[in-house]
Amino acid sequence: NKRIEYALRILDLEGKRNEWYQKLSAGMKQKVHLALAFIVQPKIIVLDEPTIRLDVPSKRRVHEAIKKELCGDLGSTVLLTTHDMSEAEKLCDRVAILNTKIEFIDKPENIKELSKEYEIMELRLKEINPEIKKELDPFVLRIEEIQENEVCKVKIFFEDKEKNLPEILGVLRNFTVEDIRIRTPSLEDAFIYIINRGEKDVH
Repeated sequence: NKRIEYALRILDLEGKRNEWYQKLSAGMKQKVHLALAFIVQPKIIVLDEPTIRLDVPSKRRVHEAIKKELCGDLGSTVLLTTHDMSEAEKLCDRVAILNTKIEFIDKPENIKELSKEYEIMELRLKEINPEIKKELDPFVLRIEEIQENEVCKVKIFFEDKEKNLPEILGVLRNFTVEDIRIRTPSLEDAFIYIINRGEKDVH
């Protein structure tokens, strides 16, 4: 069957054609589920966390298959549920933010615009000195800490770049910072912004 061969080729499953489904890894089973969409070729398909068990190369291949083949060549409309905001940004023309109800729905680039009122500074430190938070507090909106093995990562959210950035950098000169970068908010940052805004509106 041409559709079966097409699905196996698109998802790199040709080497598994004679394997029992029960013996496949969780990631391979996930690919088999997606392959059914290429075989049936429906007009509308719902994909629930399609890459959740996949390694990075497989995840990229599935992204390409969904975007180029399923939505492009086959013309299917895909309703995708995911907790991975980078995945939503790569694959979706429109994104709905859910938090028990639909909080917002729009194009990814428009959603990101909602949180562009602030900037994000990311730091990498050997250790977090409690004094950093205290000294930064007058110039920032909030600070998030992430501990990864022996590395401390800090996210600083701030607005009014011209006014506050020099003050923030002045504070950081007094501490040992291994790496620093400033970026605009991502779709994930915008998601958190919208959810927090919704919760504040409720209260």
